[in-house]
Amino acid sequence: MNDLEKDRSSEKECFVCKMCYKRFTSLTCLNVHYIEHFQDKPRACEDCGETFAEAQDFAEHCVQHAEYICFVCMESFSNKTKFLSHQKLHQLSCEICDMTFRTQNELEMHRRSHDPKYFQCKICLKYYSSKIGLKRHLVIHTGNRPYQCKICFQSFTHSSTLSTHSITHRNLKPHSCQLCGRSFSMKISLKTHLLKHEGKEPYVCVICDRRFADLRQFKRHGLKHIPTEKSTCGICGKVFNNPASLKLHFKLHTNEGNFKCDVCGRTFNYSGNLKRHEMWHSGDRPYVCNICNIGYISRFRLVNHLKNKHPELTEENHYNIVERIETAINMRTNT
Repeated sequence: MNDLEKDRSSEKECFVCKMCYKRFTSLTCLNVHYIEHFQDKPRACEDCGETFAEAQDFAEHCVQHAEYICFVCMESFSNKTKFLSHQKLHQLSCEICDMTFRTQNELEMHRRSHDPKYFQCKICLKYYSSKIGLKRHLVIHTGNRPYQCKICFQSFTHSSTLSTHSITHRNLKPHSCQLCGRSFSMKISLKTHLLKHEGKEPYVCVICDRRFADLRQFKRHGLKHIPTEKSTCGICGKVFNNPASLKLHFKLHTNEGNFKCDVCGRTFNYSGNLKRHEMWHSGDRPYVCNICNIGYISRFRLVNHLKNKHPELTEENHYNIVERIETAINMRTNT
């Protein structure tokens, strides 16, 4: 094999085993190879702690914990088929051409294509209500940034953007929080910050436990977790919604998680996963049903319990129960 052939071969072998550094031409081959490293090692379920000797048994067990969350209405499903059918209910259709869209914003943007009074950018297809607005936008595509900051030399397409940027160098933050002393340049930022002190962050991502005070930010965050394409782990057989989730999952097998359990040493990719895992050690079940007194480690599992065991309760009842619990948790955490 000559040098050129060697170079081409190395370019194709771009998937590397992080345990023995062997190279592979595809992710599938790498997944199959990983099984060799874990054939005789027990696997522990991240959700309930149960261990399995066989990868197939472990994979079948994990399916029981599958959680599909609709980030439009926050309804949860354990069955993917039902979840996908439910998502279709939120599809919005254009009354002119019957095209369907996932969000109201996407539908509104599309409607402008039927309205002759709007001006469309031929490059990115965005719409503007005036020629001046379109002209201002087109500068972005030219790469021309004539307005330069004299302090850090960063360049901008518009003078107004430069003016906004310049405030960061002046460090003008006139709006101060009376509780912690933190300052903000805008009043709206202070208002959002104050919600954290009041424990008013009702929107909680059930996947990564991140909390939000603003519904729009919460929904925007939820889009990161929406299923796109299937990816299967060759080690344990667990199925993921996208390649990025699979890549994060591999860290569990190669001990590369950023969050480590002080009790057993297991590592996790998300702080929320670590917190839930630590509850198995401590026995802490903060989400307690006020009807039958059964406790759960997460908001999601309590709501599922309320839906299945107490169908007489409404969604508003679910929200009020969880809100009281999380207010108590926040007060306990902040004291």
